[in-house]
Amino acid sequence: MNQIYLDTARLMIQVAPLVFADNVFALKGGTAINLFVWDLPRLSVDLDLVFVDHRLGRDEALARINDAIRSTVDQLKKRGFQTHAATVADAGETKLFVRRDKLEVKVEVNFVLRGTVHPVRSISLTPKARETLLADLELPVVSLEDLYGGKLVTALDRQHPRDLFDVMELLLHGGITPEIRRGFVVYLASHNRPIHEVLFPNLRDISGEYESTFKGMTTAALRCVPAVSAIADRRPVRVRV
Repeated sequence: MNQIYLDTARLMIQVAPLVFADNVFALKGGTAINLFVWDLPRLSVDLDLVFVDHRLGRDEALARINDAIRSTVDQLKKRGFQTHAATVADAGETKLFVRRDKLEVKVEVNFVLRGTVHPVRSISLTPKARETLLADLELPVVSLEDLYGGKLVTALDRQHPRDLFDVMELLLHGGITPEIRRGFVVYLASHNRPIHEVLFPNLRDISGEYESTFKGMTTAALRCVPAVSAIADRRPVRVRV
């Protein structure tokens, strides 16, 4: 493991309890998958959040998100963290950068797609994550169906090595279940790009991103082309609910 990634992941774990203090958000994305579901196949260094209350209208939800971010900033500053809340046009403060020394953690809320398909659950760090990150933590995490329903769409859309690796882990742990497939359909239909563009993307050369933003994150040695790039060729060609 790359030491900078490891130190950043440890910083992220220090920040996380303050981010989730108000029960406004739940964790999704790579951090949820690799630190709370699978037993640390790779490190993750940012917090991707979902606003869980789907009943609120857009303006009220954004106001609640902004308030929660500002409250988190206040708590982080009291504990000596450097913070910068980024403002998004027509959405306010939905992204937060937290620094300590030369390390930086990004905290980002999905303010467009709010709520979850399945109930949120409270999960602890996996044993290997606790041992590696020197911490014990329990956070609200979206369901496996939400996690991978969204992750499959993201992997097809971005084709980033981290996302493709996470899909590879799913294929190694039982594959795409009917429940995950249904979650995928929901997140696919909610995407801002046309469905056919997401399902049949032009495959990108990911070797540069692999070297600059992925290599050193995994707990085992991994070669880019056979282990990660090949996942892009396993995109679905038919969607059935």
